[in-house]
Amino acid sequence: MEASANLGHKRTRKTGIYEVRPKHLAVFGAIVRHFARHEYLMQGIMCALLKVPFSKVTLLTSGLGYSGKRDALLSLLRDVEIEENTRDRVRSFVGELHKHNQLRDHVAHSMWKEGTRANSIKPIGADARQGRAKFIGHDPTEEDYLLDELVDVANELGRNFDSFRNFLDSVGLMRPE
Repeated sequence: MEASANLGHKRTRKTGIYEVRPKHLAVFGAIVRHFARHEYLMQGIMCALLKVPFSKVTLLTSGLGYSGKRDALLSLLRDVEIEENTRDRVRSFVGELHKHNQLRDHVAHSMWKEGTRANSIKPIGADARQGRAKFIGHDPTEEDYLLDELVDVANELGRNFDSFRNFLDSVGLMRPE
């Protein structure tokens, strides 16, 4: 993806919310798609470890989002016999994905506004999890994102997926297509 130098954000008069540009939306879609592809791999690993059909694992994990599938896989890795190096590599690939989970959450659930840096955007919203109210997007020191940085994250996620899939295939944990 190629970023444009003139990203100008538009604030709607009715809501006060900033509209992100189509190029941002395309990158947001890529980020969400890469997470979905990783979730598919995690379900495939569970199939291989449990020696059950993919349909059984997808049925059991259908109500789980990314975090639930990740937690199920990491728990299962502790409970099954598997080479330590393989276990560590799977954890590492999942860890690389997880570094970007907060961004994915914001892409899926937050509105966005102009960031502190020129041509940047950042999420705006609130988080009341764990009984602690936290407002996001109002502090000028909070992380913001340039389009090129979002593209870099999407590309990193794509490379992680490809490497993860190749590794799983090499150790026999890739479910047959």
